[in-house]
Amino acid sequence: MASQAHVVYNDFSGGEFGTIGARRAPDGTWTGLNMRVYRNGSLGVRPGLHDLAVTGMPSGAVKGVAYIPFSGKEIIIVVGTSVRFVSFAQAAAVSASAGTLAATPAYPIRFSESTRSLDSRVYFQNPGDGSYYATPSAVTLTALTNDPSGNCMDLYKDRMVAGGPAERLRYSNAADFTTWSSLQFIDVGYSYPAFQMISHRDGLSIFAQALIWRITGTIGSTEVLRRASSGLAISTQGDAVLDNERVFYIPGARTAPIVFDGGNADEKSLAHLEWHTDSAGTTDPVSGGIARRYNDILFSNYGYDRGLWRSSGAWTFHEWGVTQSGLLTRAASDKFVIASDDSPPKLYVLDASLDRPGFTSDTYADPGDISDTQLSGNFSLPEYWDPQLKEIRVRAVTVNFTKWDTGGSTTNNFTLAVKALDQYGGGAAITSATQSFNEAGSSATTSGVDQRAVFYFGDQGSGGGFQLIFTAIRGVAIRDIVVSLESLPSRAE
Repeated sequence: MASQAHVVYNDFSGGEFGTIGARRAPDGTWTGLNMRVYRNGSLGVRPGLHDLAVTGMPSGAVKGVAYIPFSGKEIIIVVGTSVRFVSFAQAAAVSASAGTLAATPAYPIRFSESTRSLDSRVYFQNPGDGSYYATPSAVTLTALTNDPSGNCMDLYKDRMVAGGPAERLRYSNAADFTTWSSLQFIDVGYSYPAFQMISHRDGLSIFAQALIWRITGTIGSTEVLRRASSGLAISTQGDAVLDNERVFYIPGARTAPIVFDGGNADEKSLAHLEWHTDSAGTTDPVSGGIARRYNDILFSNYGYDRGLWRSSGAWTFHEWGVTQSGLLTRAASDKFVIASDDSPPKLYVLDASLDRPGFTSDTYADPGDISDTQLSGNFSLPEYWDPQLKEIRVRAVTVNFTKWDTGGSTTNNFTLAVKALDQYGGGAAITSATQSFNEAGSSATTSGVDQRAVFYFGDQGSGGGFQLIFTAIRGVAIRDIVVSLESLPSRAE
């Protein structure tokens, strides 16, 4: 005799299950695109990218971008060899060139958080050329004399340290970042240059082309150099993001992040997050940043127009509706700016402060990516298998959700299908006919309206398990899902 049972999904905090697969995915995980976990625990569509519509941008490829704490000139951008400033405001005019680099950057310019405001200057390394500082107040660019040439710079205690192009690190005088001596250097390993350096845990971590090294103590007197880890090396065009003394970076050998805590490079905990099709790795630019207000981390890469976003502690996959350069920066405390691959380049904002889809009325977000057409998301939940090996058939699915009036040009929607798994006799999985919630956005409000929808199923038949698949999600966020099952006796009975 059939009996009734219910399965409840109300925890989405595990985020993307990725390569783990739906059968063995842990509770609380899911797989999808353009979805994120809101801070109230709901699973909803991300806000769309918004074009800052900067005017006067020069032609050329973007080579570096960073947010700096200087009012009215909050963004520094390098286009070709030209260094410029622009306000983080809608339709702001980019400055005249602050100066010209001596050579086109061989790799993307990485503006370390620690060097973006030192004596009201922005210090940076131009890979393949040399070191500079830009002064936003005067809109000038100055090359350092006797300057080190390499790939990266960071502030460690009271000295600036520059890494690359070979194994040599050079450092400035104490508390004097414009004075460098050819005698002030440390050789780290053999032949392999540093591509990133991060000061944390009272030391300096050096991410070289091979191995990770650590310097502790006071450089120039009591420094101690040791090999910290043989973890996978950072991508040659990769970025590193510091969060709570842990460094997240994308290696060259795969596309899933690695976490380095100053002693151990954890290659396993995030290994399932292969976030684009080239899982063997990439040599294309991969940039990252952290918006400190909610500790959101974002990585974006050139060539795939995809992003990996940690929001509310959950990692999620995204696909941009624009062509971007793989260069980004955090902006203010809760936003990101992504540079396009156009010439002249454009600057797009991703607003991490929003716990809802984007509205047409938002300052830094749109319903879709640079569009009033709402962004479409999708997700699938882990497979559910009856623990007593009974035949089960999904009869109804109740979805509790929130809907918004985004002002977008299409309807609010989500479409649901049920897949019956492990059909008796070895048949292939059968997916039900789709059912949808669909209505005009004007039926909701900008404050959000909570709603419940019940969908009835059965045409997919019974099986040993089931999976729920949500597609075409627009203008809504899912709060919880209740699946009503009909359980039949075990096949073994």
